[in-house]
Amino acid sequence: MGTGWYVRGEKSGAYPAPHGGRALLFAQYHLEEFAGEFGLPPLKEFVSANPVVLAAYLRSQGVDPESADLPEEEWFDPADALPTIGALLMRLADDPGPVASLDKVRGDLQAMSDALRSLQAAGERFHIASDMPDLTDREPPTSLRS
Repeated sequence: MGTGWYVRGEKSGAYPAPHGGRALLFAQYHLEEFAGEFGLPPLKEFVSANPVVLAAYLRSQGVDPESADLPEEEWFDPADALPTIGALLMRLADDPGPVASLDKVRGDLQAMSDALRSLQAAGERFHIASDMPDLTDREPPTSLRS
């Protein structure tokens, strides 16, 4: 299963993206550039993870979480991210540039916007989350070029 971005409410939990959020993850550098054009924070500014879950994931992948300085989980006001998502949707409608899987990116951004508006109405904080890929079945690379 691939990994992708989605909205997680502090109390209500996950709001899955209709296309799994993978296209957002792949388009993040273009989206970051577009957000910068508007003087807005990029989506990655709103990404956070539960350190307990992250530590368990690292252990499952054979990595000692004690060797990593895991950040605390952060929560954000939906009003802080809605301008970025709105500007990205507008920019993608006007000139999507090199963004691939445009319909999926737009669909997942619209779903994020809808989720954030619901959370805002409920007075609930959020962050953007991502599922962790399972790498345990992969062969280790034989060189840095693998």
